[in-house]
Amino acid sequence: MDLQKLHLTAVPFARRSDDSLLFNESTEQAEHYLARALSSCQPLAVVTDPVGSMSTLVVRRFLNELDEDATVIRVINDNRENVLGAMQQIIRGVGFDPAELTLADLESVLLLFLQHQRTKQLRTVISFENVSEDEPWLLYYMSRLLTLEADNEFGLSVVVAGTPEIGEQLQFTMMQGDRVKTSEHFDLSPLGESGTLELLRQEMEACGAQEVGNVFEFAAVKSIHELTGGIPDTIGELCRRSLELASERSAVPVSATLVRECARSMGLIEDEPVAVSAEVQDWLVIKDGGPSPRNVPLAFDRAIIGRGSDCDIHLTDNWATREHAMLLR
Repeated sequence: MDLQKLHLTAVPFARRSDDSLLFNESTEQAEHYLARALSSCQPLAVVTDPVGSMSTLVVRRFLNELDEDATVIRVINDNRENVLGAMQQIIRGVGFDPAELTLADLESVLLLFLQHQRTKQLRTVISFENVSEDEPWLLYYMSRLLTLEADNEFGLSVVVAGTPEIGEQLQFTMMQGDRVKTSEHFDLSPLGESGTLELLRQEMEACGAQEVGNVFEFAAVKSIHELTGGIPDTIGELCRRSLELASERSAVPVSATLVRECARSMGLIEDEPVAVSAEVQDWLVIKDGGPSPRNVPLAFDRAIIGRGSDCDIHLTDNWATREHAMLLR
């Protein structure tokens, strides 16, 4: 990438060495948030996403890396229809068989365990996974746990992974006369259009641009948001490719047309279906970077194959050149 053509001092959206699902900018920030919450002994930390599954994976990954000074207890969806089911999971997590114990007995066992942890100066983390607004009783139960911690300072932290709705409810919940407040939760949800613009602005300014408009046209920013759905990592990849192509063509600021061309090469835009007459019997099966193989009709005597948007047969494959091959009948 020619930074001089882009009027930048550093490469924006540089590719990470690890492109795994759970190692991207947003999830890494979520893990930093969890680390800060636990190190500062906050009683509650909440990570959310639209479905609740990604936040659960992030929380699991983080808790798996905690040292042995913390006892981690997971309360998963299975058999969590009510408070009793949740408490049975917690007591199993401390190494005790809940058997036929009543709810009052289970709470007594938990209280004894937390007192032991405090004596040994050990932390306890209770993690609630895949929490949604369909479990309103959980909000009440978490309030009880947090009030218990406020009264006794056992060193208990409650970590919640779920949907944004439960995060918003917990964020504004206060227990027992303002003694326990929830912290601001970390949301992994996709960015809105203004959030996408702000992400681009911060990235461009950090790389030396005075204004994002000097690098991306306004229509290009709107296209980036529409094509990526506001997912930060996809935004970064599309912007990186667009800037590389703009630098190659000396076409700065980046236009919406150029962004769409790069989006097509990433498989974010599907090719328009080709109308074919009934006489066509020859087909080309393409297995490239798209979600599934494509059957392309060979209704012509000459066809150019490549990554270029003006090719007769377009490939979404980074290993292909812009005009990769020519077919002759």
